[in-house]
Amino acid sequence: MYYKFLIHSEIKNFKQMKKIGVISSLLFLQSLLLHCNTTIYGQTGYRNIQVSLLTTSPGDKLHSVFGHSAVRVKNSYDNTDFVYNYGTFDFDDPSFYFGFIRGKLMYRLSKAPFDLVLQQAKLDNRSLIETTLNLSPVEKYEMTQFLEVNYLPRNRDYLYDFLYNNCSTKLLELLSVSVSDSLVYNQLAIPGMSFRKLINIYLKDKPWTDMGVDFLMGLPADRRAKGKDVSFLPDYLHLLIKNIHIKQEFGFEKSLALPDNVYFQYYPSDVKPLIHPGIILWPLTLCLLISLIFDTYIQGFFRIFRKFVLISAGSLGVLILSLWLLTDHYIFNFNTNLLWANPLLLLIVFLKESPGQMNSKKFFMLLVYGTTLLVMLGILTTMLVVRNFNLTALASMIAISLVNRIYIFRKIYKDPFYKP
Repeated sequence: MYYKFLIHSEIKNFKQMKKIGVISSLLFLQSLLLHCNTTIYGQTGYRNIQVSLLTTSPGDKLHSVFGHSAVRVKNSYDNTDFVYNYGTFDFDDPSFYFGFIRGKLMYRLSKAPFDLVLQQAKLDNRSLIETTLNLSPVEKYEMTQFLEVNYLPRNRDYLYDFLYNNCSTKLLELLSVSVSDSLVYNQLAIPGMSFRKLINIYLKDKPWTDMGVDFLMGLPADRRAKGKDVSFLPDYLHLLIKNIHIKQEFGFEKSLALPDNVYFQYYPSDVKPLIHPGIILWPLTLCLLISLIFDTYIQGFFRIFRKFVLISAGSLGVLILSLWLLTDHYIFNFNTNLLWANPLLLLIVFLKESPGQMNSKKFFMLLVYGTTLLVMLGILTTMLVVRNFNLTALASMIAISLVNRIYIFRKIYKDPFYKP
């Protein structure tokens, strides 16, 4: 009887264990099927997503003169169409201008419907070109997830840098993260120009802005933009992406970019470029040269013009030195224009001659000769070092040299029109 009971208990336990095993197997199979369905659903969903680069042509305003880049994510499965924009900033922010001057300007990633972006491009008369990216579902997933994580409130803001961290370079970073090491760049498609030359292309219709930017940029702007460096300009990011290939299995490659789709083409503006500053500076420089050669001066005019030239150049030198030493703008460092736009020129204007003191005639002559020598060195440095020679800067250098030379000439020969 005891053995029968024992055998009955063992059979009962075996049936319970078998039942538990069957239930566990069913639960595991259910979770596996659910995971497979989720994976299939996710891949199907991302097959319905189109990720593309949006390139906006340059605008008339200074902050839009270099164009703009953004990413469009269109999902036909849930009927959404958004544009992710790394170039958003707030003019109304009290710290905006102070941050801009110091090189600590904060930009933000924003998200807006595509229809709104297209409408804004039409209002601003700026072309809008779409370049669809030939990505796999997994790569689309990586890119969209990266964008959504960046769009979180704690991640939206970033420290802007004109050359290395702007609305265009951010998109290349996004692409590199999503497609990893499978990108192949075509170096032959990248123009072999310096940052300064690339920037000047966009400022040819704004001569006064072009002159100011040329004066303020230092030697880093004359470095050649190699490889991915050109992506700081939206047009060249577009060119770069059009010539990128993606590595695939068995040594095959596919083009990253599909054919462009032009949503809007800007219409030419009737606004004519402003008068070039060289048209004003060169005739004045020529008049100074004629005055020196023929020893002919207009009473009072030279004194006023000399002060204007020296104050302008000296003030420019103070600005250049401040941008170099007091801000984080890398592009403004090591500026050779300080040789001719020298803050010491302000001393020549505002200090009075008084024999027996530091600012005596001997000190003044030494100061004038020294600054003139620096100007001549500036001309030589600009011709040999700066790869994009600025004729307006040359006119300014010659004008400073001539007013200093005429000042010394008239001082030595006791010109009756000279008044200290």
